[in-house]
Amino acid sequence: MINDWLSLTSVFRCVLVEIDYKEAGVIKTACFARGNFRSAGTDTPAYTPYRDFVVGGLQFAQSIDAVLFGQSQVNLGDVELMALPETEVLLTRAVAGHQIRLYIGEESWTKAEFYQLATVVSQSVEASSNTIRVTFRDFSEDLNSPVLSEKTDDGVLLPRCFGRAFNLKPLLIDAFTHTYQFNTEPSQAVTAAKFNGDVLSTNDYSVDLANSTITFSVMPIGEVTLDVDGTKTASWLQTAGEIITHLFPTAIIDAGVSNALLGLYISDEKNQSELLDEITTSIGAFWRFDAFGVLHVKSFVGLTGTTVGKLTDDHNEENTREIAFTLPPAKSVTLGYARNFTPLKNVAGNVYTTDAAMAERLQQDESTTSVNDSVIDTAYNNAASVNASTLLVNKVDAEAEATRRLAISNKPRVLYETKQLAAGFGVELGDEVALTTLGLNGAAAIITRKDHDMLNDAVTLEFWQ
Repeated sequence: MINDWLSLTSVFRCVLVEIDYKEAGVIKTACFARGNFRSAGTDTPAYTPYRDFVVGGLQFAQSIDAVLFGQSQVNLGDVELMALPETEVLLTRAVAGHQIRLYIGEESWTKAEFYQLATVVSQSVEASSNTIRVTFRDFSEDLNSPVLSEKTDDGVLLPRCFGRAFNLKPLLIDAFTHTYQFNTEPSQAVTAAKFNGDVLSTNDYSVDLANSTITFSVMPIGEVTLDVDGTKTASWLQTAGEIITHLFPTAIIDAGVSNALLGLYISDEKNQSELLDEITTSIGAFWRFDAFGVLHVKSFVGLTGTTVGKLTDDHNEENTREIAFTLPPAKSVTLGYARNFTPLKNVAGNVYTTDAAMAERLQQDESTTSVNDSVIDTAYNNAASVNASTLLVNKVDAEAEATRRLAISNKPRVLYETKQLAAGFGVELGDEVALTTLGLNGAAAIITRKDHDMLNDAVTLEFWQ
């Protein structure tokens, strides 16, 4: 198995670098190595020498933020080649935007036996006095594109709606017919239409769910808002996994990700990474790109006792394991839920008369729920109070999520750092691993940072427990 080979300390690891480029409309590949390697006849490409010109770079890092929810950070780095005619030619080739594949193995192996560490995308080719440097593009740059793209004839961005959105403000698209739009895709339902919070009779409007529009047969008065069950494809999209898969079809959603009902209305400029952050932080999950550019979403559940790997002491570089920092326990967690997408300053008097609680809700940004641990509060003077807004709709889901987060933070947590040999290549962010030497919180930990150094057979790992 590859993990057994990565654990060996007495082998020279050959690194292969395949750089794609386009020439005369045809994709070709330049092959380089750190070591002496020639592919076999059964390999792709066959009988190809990989020139021993790799002299630097091949360092890239991934990490989960200290709060452990939302976006992971990625720094993909570059590869440095000797400045020779065979490498300088890349300066004149169409390299940017094409794949670079990285492999590790032994010089005596066929290429098919090599372990592929990553597939990245080239950003640029740069020259210095001694090297040719090919930089890698950050996969998350693709998520800088806007969530909203469709516009009215006047150039106004059209909104989007997912899950169950309360009291959203639709966009007026035809003042003459009193027609408003609340989504750019077919929607499940409009469950209420309101003027200043006062619910109208269904006789006062008609809804076109295929085009996500509503047309009023009465003159709109005051603030027009709707309660909407948003985008429907084959079925109504309600959960984080369903919404993310719809937006990013190739994403891999971990089985443990919450299936709670969310509510989301986007009417202002927002990029896709911001949207992913908002969705994942609502359910205590994080997202990351793996070394092959695949988007993953995984729930942070703390230590479960089920490990998928092991960090052994004989793979650590001597005296490199240390405590990076500690996180205080939480004495309380307060989460916002049932977001009000249009808090009203002027609520119709009829609403106060018939439903005072609804009148109050219409003025608030969201509802909140809290869970507390009096034992932690008494035991730790530095215990924290955690507050977060979410897209969760139902109180029962917000209470369950708050309880879950409090349980994860029910003791001081420790972040360790250690520098390992190549064995560390085999673990991924979010993996729960066993420790041969106990930490302050036991014999298991979760990987929260991974810094590769391929040419030096080293990985710096940070782990939480």
